[in-house]
Amino acid sequence: MDYYQRACELKGETVANRRYFHTNAEVGLNCDKAKAYVMEKLTEYGIEPRDCGHGVVATIGASSPVILLRADMDALPMPEESSEPFACPDGQHAHACGHDGHTALGLGLAALLRREAADIKGNVRLLFQPAEEGVRGAASLIQQVLGARWFLAVHLGLGAPESGALVAGLSGFLATTKFDVRFTGRAAHAGLAPEAGRDALRGAAEGLLALHDLSRDGAGRVNVGLLSGGTARNIVPDQARMSCETRCADREADNALLARARALLARIAWERELELDISIQGRAGCAASDPELARLLARTALELPPDPDGRQPFAPDKVRAEGLMKASEDAATLMEAVRLSGGCRPRPSLSLKSSSSSWRPPSSSASPCRSASSSRSLPVCASS
Repeated sequence: MDYYQRACELKGETVANRRYFHTNAEVGLNCDKAKAYVMEKLTEYGIEPRDCGHGVVATIGASSPVILLRADMDALPMPEESSEPFACPDGQHAHACGHDGHTALGLGLAALLRREAADIKGNVRLLFQPAEEGVRGAASLIQQVLGARWFLAVHLGLGAPESGALVAGLSGFLATTKFDVRFTGRAAHAGLAPEAGRDALRGAAEGLLALHDLSRDGAGRVNVGLLSGGTARNIVPDQARMSCETRCADREADNALLARARALLARIAWERELELDISIQGRAGCAASDPELARLLARTALELPPDPDGRQPFAPDKVRAEGLMKASEDAATLMEAVRLSGGCRPRPSLSLKSSSSSWRPPSSSASPCRSASSSRSLPVCASS
């Protein structure tokens, strides 16, 4: 029996795992239910998980080279409208970006590889990451990817929205910075003494329009996704908040655009006699999949045998080695870290015996990894 057929046997388990994550959708860094479930399942499969702050790491094999596969666990802060029986019931969170599927696939791979651990030539490291949305989770897990020869991440949908489609490698990831802006002024009665107030909401409104004007030169773009402020219609607003992001073709351009945004907002605050606070919420750089590894993955996908029902897993006309990703991905931070620590070369050689075929990464703020016994609680350079 080959590995693909064994993976097909895990279909029921994988579907059940995915539906658990879907029902129990969580956002941000604190994916506590997902993390606990992942650690419980890994232990059940005979793998000792390591608690790495907000994430989980599991290692199968004990030698070099190291291939690392990342699965993200977080959902989006939005209500679900699917009406599926396993929909998230809280009305506030939804797995609308497929991360429930990513985590379920990661657990399925762990179960499969654990059975064949003795046959693995090399070391497979599985990383379960929170807070991909907002590009906040990867930076705290950089230490877990250093020393890896190859890094792979997977994403359902996007450039391969149809069943049977596969894009083995991607380029075009946009550098991005997510930042929050807070203007603080002085409240006053809008009828009796408006001149005594300092209108923070007006300053934020001016900032919103000015930030969007920064995109006109084509060097990148700024989006203000949220603007709020004030307390009542007859009170000069003393507080205003904006949630913003930049998107640029490279890290240097993103740094420059962020600096211009800071200067612009500081000028408005000075002119309006407002206090200004800008806080960075997340950052990710640019990356592109290793072409050679992407071609290898595409060829391997086409060589897979039919499933038990006789269906080919991937349609030949729907498999591409390269694709373009005009968005941002937290995996890019980990891709850059792997490359800067010497990954991606030489050509991949990790296998199973019976198979055929100018930016510094941010420092880690996560707590040291702990084994499960001390806590109860696809690139590399390829992405698909």
